[in-house]
Amino acid sequence: MKTGGREVPMKELKYTPTERMFEGILTEINGGGCVIDFNGRMGQLKIPLRMLICDETPKIGQTVRFLMSYPVVIDYPPICHPGLATSSSQQRIKGPTTGRTRDDK
Repeated sequence: MKTGGREVPMKELKYTPTERMFEGILTEINGGGCVIDFNGRMGQLKIPLRMLICDETPKIGQTVRFLMSYPVVIDYPPICHPGLATSSSQQRIKGPTTGRTRDDK
C-alpha cells in the first residue's frame, strides 16, 4: 500500500482492516467532486466524481452507501510531507490543546 509516495507495509497497521457499511447524503456537487454528509453526525467525505458509482447524473439529496474502514495514524513522529507547506494546511494540523503546529518548537 502506498501513502504519501512511500510504500507502507500492511504490518504497520495496528488492526486488521474491517470494512463496515456507511450511509450518507450528497450535499454538494461541483465540477469535479462531491461531498457526502454521513448519517449520525459522523462528518463529511469529499471525493472526486470519478469515484462515485451511479447510472445517471448524481443529484443533491440522493442517498449513498459505501464500505469503509477506520483510518490508522502510521507516522510516529509525523513525517514532513511537501504538500503540507501552506499556511492553511498548517492551521489544520494544530494540536488540540497546545495550539501549536507540529513545526513549532
